[in-house]
Amino acid sequence: SICLRTTDNSAASFDKSFTISVTNAAEATAKNGGFETYTGTSNIPTSWKASANFGTTDGKNTIHKFGKFSVKITGAGTLKKTLTQTLTGLTGSSDDAVTFSFWVKGTSVPSTGKCMGQVLLYNGTTLVKTQTLACPTGTYVFKKKTITFNAPSAYNKAVIRFTYQKSGGTVWFDVASLAR
Repeated sequence: SICLRTTDNSAASFDKSFTISVTNAAEATAKNGGFETYTGTSNIPTSWKASANFGTTDGKNTIHKFGKFSVKITGAGTLKKTLTQTLTGLTGSSDDAVTFSFWVKGTSVPSTGKCMGQVLLYNGTTLVKTQTLACPTGTYVFKKKTITFNAPSAYNKAVIRFTYQKSGGTVWFDVASLAR
């Protein structure tokens, strides 16, 4: 509710209250997508799960696009490193417009191997959609990666996953967002 005070031409003032309702607003669903919250001394952001291959220098890092922290992942031969968040209890419909985005920075990222952000939509245990955004190669400042797509059917779970499987190089992920 908002109250405005206005004055008419005769210098009389009066208050007018009214309510503004917002409908169909985008619903942000990623939790701790800015990688700003950590528990204790953990290098893994709250609400995210790292694969067993995460090294001691992977995870929380002060090189960031926004806020204070990002997640850093360094290549280690053929080891596949993932950072994943599973969102349950969603009520998504067929044809929902879904936008997935994140920022990524890289240093000496090789051209062979995998570096990507993904969103996977499920209806129960059935995978209904996978969208993948590849990271650039080489050395680069933070770049925003974004994709908008329509859900092909109803969904009630989303998985956000970052994968780094390269022989070397380093990437930093920041500000992951999944909105509909």
